[in-house]
Amino acid sequence: MILFQRRSAHRLVTFFTLSAAFGCSAQSFSRNESAAHEASALRALLPTEIVGTLAAGETKTIAYSNPPEYRALTINARANEPLDVWVRSFDGNPRAWLLGSQYETLAYNYDASTTDKNAHITFTAPAAGTYYLAFRDEAYEDASFTVSMANKIAGCVGDLECGGADVCMLGRCMTVSNETRSLGAALRGPVHAAYDPSDTLHVAYQYLNAPSASGSGYRTFVTEGPWTGPLTPIGGFWSDRQFDLWRRAGSAPVLSLTAPAPTSSGGEYVYFDGLAALATSPATTVMRYVTARSESGSDFVAAALSRRTSSNSVCDLQFISRTAGGAWSNPISLGECAWVESLALHVREGGATADVIAAGRGGPGIVVYGRAPIGSRWTRISLVPTAITDGSQVIRVQARDGTSLLVLSTYTFNTNTSYPDYTSRYALLSDNAIEREIPLGTYPVQIAPPFRSMDADSTGTAYVLKAQRTSASYTPEIVRVTPDGVVTSQSLGSVVTGSAPSDALAISSRGEIALLHTGAYQQISLRRFTPR
Repeated sequence: MILFQRRSAHRLVTFFTLSAAFGCSAQSFSRNESAAHEASALRALLPTEIVGTLAAGETKTIAYSNPPEYRALTINARANEPLDVWVRSFDGNPRAWLLGSQYETLAYNYDASTTDKNAHITFTAPAAGTYYLAFRDEAYEDASFTVSMANKIAGCVGDLECGGADVCMLGRCMTVSNETRSLGAALRGPVHAAYDPSDTLHVAYQYLNAPSASGSGYRTFVTEGPWTGPLTPIGGFWSDRQFDLWRRAGSAPVLSLTAPAPTSSGGEYVYFDGLAALATSPATTVMRYVTARSESGSDFVAAALSRRTSSNSVCDLQFISRTAGGAWSNPISLGECAWVESLALHVREGGATADVIAAGRGGPGIVVYGRAPIGSRWTRISLVPTAITDGSQVIRVQARDGTSLLVLSTYTFNTNTSYPDYTSRYALLSDNAIEREIPLGTYPVQIAPPFRSMDADSTGTAYVLKAQRTSASYTPEIVRVTPDGVVTSQSLGSVVTGSAPSDALAISSRGEIALLHTGAYQQISLRRFTPR
C-alpha cells in the first residue's frame, strides 16, 4: 500500500498501490541550449509538415510521428499582436519553434519551467504576416500534441468593449443566440450535450410519444445526434430509460442507455456505443450506471443493480471492462449499493483499468473502489466520510487517462426537512491523490443539486454549470477552473425551464459555450455563446 495524499488539506489516507515505477531514457538536450543552435536543426518546412492553421483562442490536437520530422501550424498575425502559444503532450516531450515567413527562428522553447516539460512561447509579432509554429517530440517518438494559442486581441472586461449586442463572457467577446425545438411530445428526464472533434454539437434527450398513429399506449424514445440535423429515435420503451453522453475533449461523444432485455426472460441491458455491455438477470433493474473510454479505446461500465426477491431487494455494485474491440469481461462485484445515488469512473494512466467513485444517501459517504495493479484485490477508500453529511453526489469529466475533474457535493437537511442544503467543492483527482480541492460554496434549500453538468477542454480547464433552483425560472452560471486553480464565474442569463427542469453544459475546442435546457412544455432550448 502507499499513502493516498490529499495535498490541499495536508492529510493522508490509504489509497491503492501502484505497479512498480519504471523509467526509460532517450537522448536529451539541455533547456539552456540556444535558439541559434536549435535553428540549425530546422530548414524550410515541407508542405507535408504544415498541417493546418492556428488562430487566437483555438486549441488543436495533432498526432506526431516521424517522418516527417516536424509538424507545423500557420499563424496569421496582426502587427504588434502578442502571441502566446502552448504545445502540450501527455505521452511525449514537446519542443516548439516560432518561425517567420521565411522559416527563420524567432523564438524557441523546450521546457516551460523546471517542473513543466511542455513547450510555451510568448512573442510579439513585429509586423502583420504569416508565422509558423513548428514542433516535434524530443526523441522523435510517436506522440499526441495539444496546441493552443491564447486570445490576447479579443480580450474584454465588460460588454461595452464588445460593441453591439455581443457580451463579454469569461474574458472573450461572444455572440449570444437562442434556439428552440418543439417536440410535439413531453420531455422525460435529463438532457445531455457534447461537442465532437469537428465542433458539431450533439444532444441527447428522451420524450414520450405514441409509437405510431395506430399504436396503443405511449412509449418513451431516446434520441441522439447533431442539434442541427435530424435525430433518430431509439427504442419505443414502455418505461423511462437511463441514458448519457460520454465525452472527452478531442473525442466523439458516445451514447449509452439502458433497455429491457431482448427476450421475455426479464432483466435489463446497458448499451454503450450501440453494443450490449452489461446484461442483468431476471427481476434485476439498473438503478444507476456510468461509462468511460480510455485514450486507447478500452471501455468501462459500473452499475448499481437491484435484484428483487420474494421478501426484499438486494443491490450489487458491478464493474466490467473490455479492451478496444474485445469482449466484455465477466462482472466484478464490488459490494452492496442500496445507498448509491451517483457514480463516476476514473480511468487510470495507461487506460488499462478504472476506479469506481460512488456517492449517495447514508452509506459510507463518497468512496473510491480501485485496484492497482490489475488482478490485485479491489479496495475501498473514503473521500468524504458519511459522518459529516446526510447524503452526497459526484459529477465528473474525463480530462485524460490518469486525471479526472470532479465536483463533490454533500447535503444535509438542516434548514428544511424537504429540500437540503448543499456544500460543493471542485477536486482534481490523479491516480495517486486528490491533487487540488477548491470550495465552490454552500447553497441552502435547493430543489435540485446546484452542480449537475460539467465539461473540460483539451488544456484541462474545467467548466461547471451552477444552477441554484428555487423556482421554474432561474439564472444559471458557468464556473471555470483553470489547471492552475484560478476560478472565474459568470451568469449565463435567465432561462425558463417549466415544471421539469433539466440542463447541460458543453464547451467546443474553440471556446463556444452551449447551454441546453428544457423549455416550456414539449420544448427543448439551446443558448449558444460563440466567440467572435
